[in-house]
Amino acid sequence: MNTEVGRLNAYKEKTKVDGEELVLNVFPKRVFEMEDILASDMFFLEGKYVHSDVNIPYPINPHNSLHPGDDMDSGLTNATDKLTNDKQQFPSKGSFVYALPNGSVSYNKHIKAMIEKTKPCLTQLMIEAQLVRLWVQFNIPRIEDGNNFGVGIQEEILGEASGIERDACTFLDQVTRGFLEISLISR
Repeated sequence: MNTEVGRLNAYKEKTKVDGEELVLNVFPKRVFEMEDILASDMFFLEGKYVHSDVNIPYPINPHNSLHPGDDMDSGLTNATDKLTNDKQQFPSKGSFVYALPNGSVSYNKHIKAMIEKTKPCLTQLMIEAQLVRLWVQFNIPRIEDGNNFGVGIQEEILGEASGIERDACTFLDQVTRGFLEISLISR
């Protein structure tokens, strides 16, 4: 039992040292690294440069192509003829397409590069936020004399660290869901 208590105290002291190192040296450096990443040309693109053509055709919906007074069968024939005669020219609106004649749709290379650049930073931020939370919890003193001013500040910092960790986790979860949806669409 004494060895477990000793190991726990050693872990607590190591976490305190690592937390102080993180707050005093690593976080200021990390702020400048993230600032440089976000100020790079990759993130200062206008919308027209990030735009990626998806090249998904939509066939004509025969019900939408009919004009008032047209016969339903004649509209269907015209729409079918238009699709079979001119396969290269697809209208931009119409019914759903269940097969892509031009092959699979590629991902947006600019957005993928942005995600690949920020994803490791966010993962590291989550790990560091967990360490800061643990460091703050280890440094919260016992309230014995009724003066809890410092404890309130530490609890506020603990809440902020939890919020940062939650935001980074949410962003990574959204990226993962996006990739899953893209893989489902590409099947």
